[in-house]
Amino acid sequence: MELYTINNPAQHKTLTTPTQPITDTTPQEVIDQLNVIYDRVKNPKNNARWLALPQIGQSYSAFVICAPDTHQPSKPGRHKKGATYLQGMFINPVITEYSETLLPAYKETCLSEPGTYRRVKRPEQITITYTNHKWELRENIIINWNRARVIQHE
Repeated sequence: MELYTINNPAQHKTLTTPTQPITDTTPQEVIDQLNVIYDRVKNPKNNARWLALPQIGQSYSAFVICAPDTHQPSKPGRHKKGATYLQGMFINPVITEYSETLLPAYKETCLSEPGTYRRVKRPEQITITYTNHKWELRENIIINWNRARVIQHE
C-alpha cells in the first residue's frame, strides 16, 4: 500500500482536494481498502496508529485510528502498556462542536508531509457524528484529550 505525500504533484492534488462522502454507490474497492487499513491499524504488531483514505489515494471521507486515552500525545508506532484505546473506523465524520479550551501546543507530523513538523494547538474536546465499521450511525459522541487531537488531525 503506497502512502501519498505532498512531495509528489499528482498525489498532492488528491491530498488537498475535498473528500467525497461514502455512500451506497461508493466503489467496493474503496470499502475494501478501508477495511484493510482498519485491520492494519487495530493490530498493535503493525505499529500503525491512524490513517485516512486520501493518504492511500482514495478521496473519500473516512479514517481509522487506534489512539490511547491519555492527556499526553502519543508517538506513532508506540503502544502504551496499560492504556485503553479508541480504536475505530470513522466514515463520513463531521465535527459538530469544538471546546474553547485548547490542548497545549504539540509538535505534530503527518505521513503525507514526511519530515515536516508543526506546533499545533487543538481544542481539548470535540463532538463528532460518524458511521462506524458496522455501518451504525454514531451521533454527538464527545471525545477529548489525545483522542480528540488525533481525530482533528485526520
